[in-house]
Amino acid sequence: MTDELAVKIGMSAEDTSRAQAETRSKVVFDLEDQGQLVKLSIVHDGFDPDSLVARLVSTGWPQVLSGLKTLLETGAPLADGTETTVAERLGKTA
Repeated sequence: MTDELAVKIGMSAEDTSRAQAETRSKVVFDLEDQGQLVKLSIVHDGFDPDSLVARLVSTGWPQVLSGLKTLLETGAPLADGTETTVAERLGKTA
């Protein structure tokens, strides 16, 4: 995680340092042709035990994919304010 991303998403300096110290995880995107449809599968693994990054992405990916689905189906992005904050994802008060 870069310092720039951490600032943009509102992570504390402590959480940023902890995330940066973790082993890099791996994300694999798989697109599968299903006739008139395309199936997207995402596997994100390789996390350290008790990974902070894993906690963040466990709610982050569903939100990203929901937004992608809405954009593809309607041509419009999800409304602002629909994503949870980093503090909310970590169970901290904002």
